[in-house]
Amino acid sequence: MKPGISLALFAAANVALGVTCHGLSGSSPALAPSQSPNSSGHAASGGSSRFEPFNSHDSSVEYQVVDLSPAGYRQSCAVGIFGDRIVGWAIPAAQQGNLHHPMLWSGAEHKPTDLSSSTFIDSAGYGVAYTQTVGCGVSLASDPCTHAFLWNSDSEKSIDLNPPGFIMSAAEGVSGGKQIGYGLIPTGVPHALLWNSSAQNVVDLNPKLFLWSFAYGIWGNSEAGYGKTVGGDTHALLWRSTPQSAMDLNPRKFVQSWAVGICRNQEVGYGEILPDRSVHALLWTGTPASCIDLNPKGFLQSAAIATNGAMQVGRGMPVDSENWHALIWGSQAFIITDLSQYLPKGFTNSQAVGIDDAGNIVGDAVDSQHHMHTIEWVFQAGNFTLPE
Repeated sequence: MKPGISLALFAAANVALGVTCHGLSGSSPALAPSQSPNSSGHAASGGSSRFEPFNSHDSSVEYQVVDLSPAGYRQSCAVGIFGDRIVGWAIPAAQQGNLHHPMLWSGAEHKPTDLSSSTFIDSAGYGVAYTQTVGCGVSLASDPCTHAFLWNSDSEKSIDLNPPGFIMSAAEGVSGGKQIGYGLIPTGVPHALLWNSSAQNVVDLNPKLFLWSFAYGIWGNSEAGYGKTVGGDTHALLWRSTPQSAMDLNPRKFVQSWAVGICRNQEVGYGEILPDRSVHALLWTGTPASCIDLNPKGFLQSAAIATNGAMQVGRGMPVDSENWHALIWGSQAFIITDLSQYLPKGFTNSQAVGIDDAGNIVGDAVDSQHHMHTIEWVFQAGNFTLPE
């Protein structure tokens, strides 16, 4: 790794290491080609527009779709949600090139706020909880390189979280005033990191006997991610805020696995299953033996990306399609709903990457012109009870 690398190259470097990473859109590389930022100058429609699902006459309809693509931006994407706050990124329509701006949608109307400043360029928001938002950007304070950042209370002022001794970093999640992510040591190897709101107060979570690690999810004193074993495979990991506490979640029958989301007593991600090494969405409750294969019937592959402790969201590819569909797995009997059915005609790919306690879901969808839109699926019907 060399200083001066852009966010896009940072994501590409993760792929080169042999990992399946979120990248800028919260997706794995499998979805990235159809979601690459487009430089055509297309501007998203102004404000938030609501679409009726195609079967809106059906009393069983549970979601209403809201396109949160902000006016003046040609591409946008949501990465996380917490109550009335949604975090992600957007590319200004008037800007040449594909430099990303961190975005925070807040309030009942989800008013968009561009969190970018002169401190960094090519930046994105990845996680939000209460008054804190995290992400990463290319810092201009010294030699340009990607640094993890923390924003407090919607302020444009940011805190550089890049720890001493790390050449690059990214913050992926936040909970209870602590932040989770990863950084590159001088040799270019990634280590999972846990911050307490400052660059100096950081814990290197890389477990013993793991060559490298990434962390993406945090809930209280628990963190989820993955690492590469000395045997060369990638295994899902669960931490309790120390490197010594790391638990290998890789389930039997799966050769590799990735954990990317956590809430309450649930961890979600995906894994490669034998014999064909197809990718299946996975759900854990704290141990490898607890793992449940969530891959829906009729789907070639799938991935679970987030959970609210009762329901899981992600994406799946039907056997008769080359496009990804946003999915939600229900809290009872793992009922699966294909969220792409609620999108207007013309969208080809979609995924869900965040879900809040009320059941509202955020993600992104790609239209026929290959433009990415920030999408919210607003929960309309039914009741569920979150576990304590």
